[in-house]
Amino acid sequence: MVPLGTAAISMDMVGCEADGALFAVSRVALSGTTDTALLQTQWQQASLLQMRAQGVPEAEEVRSLAPGGRALRVLHLLGQRPDDSAVQARLAWVVVGSDLFHLAVYAPPGAPDTTEPFFSGVTAP
Repeated sequence: MVPLGTAAISMDMVGCEADGALFAVSRVALSGTTDTALLQTQWQQASLLQMRAQGVPEAEEVRSLAPGGRALRVLHLLGQRPDDSAVQARLAWVVVGSDLFHLAVYAPPGAPDTTEPFFSGVTAP
């Protein structure tokens, strides 16, 4: 269980490291009573707080997800890792069916951008 807002939620997560970057996908199953917008906002705020995000995140729209044609909004921002080293992040949240997904890439600032294949390769089941 992961604390988020005033509740603890069950979350599945998978990730890997490649070329100095951490790639992760997390999933929360939504119930019929879940306020999805609130949950997404709380998750986003917790993520930005955890990485001590600096400034206002830039956002870009990435190609539409199939099916449904929803665009994936990817936030770009700088922050700090738990060891105080600098990190650049690319973060996105998307609802697919009855699941809320969080896609994340954390890399050292100035590292080659390897995120395009990660985010553009996302497709909904």
